[in-house]
Amino acid sequence: MTLLGDYAAGALLRYRRIFADGDQIISGSFEGTVIKLSLRYTALDTHDGMRVYLPNKDVLTNPLVNITVNGSRRSDFAIGVAYGTDLPRARRTIVDTVATVEGVDVTHVPEAWIEELAPSWVSIRIRFWHAPRSGDVWRIRSSVMAAVLSAVEEAGIDLPLERSIVDVMGFDSTRAAE
Repeated sequence: MTLLGDYAAGALLRYRRIFADGDQIISGSFEGTVIKLSLRYTALDTHDGMRVYLPNKDVLTNPLVNITVNGSRRSDFAIGVAYGTDLPRARRTIVDTVATVEGVDVTHVPEAWIEELAPSWVSIRIRFWHAPRSGDVWRIRSSVMAAVLSAVEEAGIDLPLERSIVDVMGFDSTRAAE
């Protein structure tokens, strides 16, 4: 019965055209580029160089994400700036910088939003769009992070380290200097 289910699922996947050869998809715990959709299985080349053959029934019954179908993909990350920073200036610096990075899709304007008032800094969430393929995600995200770090440092915006205060019970700080 499983074999018949795979053939029926393969026919349905072909009819629905949910993905095509060359699309990058996530099906179950597998992610990769579709090499072939046969009537019985879907062949993927994973990002770590393996070829996986997924039974079509599993592809059809599991959630399926087509990474490349929309033509662009959003990434985001956060940085922390010091309390007392001119936040509108910091956000402008970040957005202007992200928009200049090669590979960033500027048809979707990059964004920088105040996300959190953390104990040691104000967290700014940076969002931007780029090509959808997994290799593009890491290449462009890395370039954006390096550009933002360089720009905020050049602008004199302080990126503080996390601070903690430790109170040691029974420790006399006046005698520690002796």
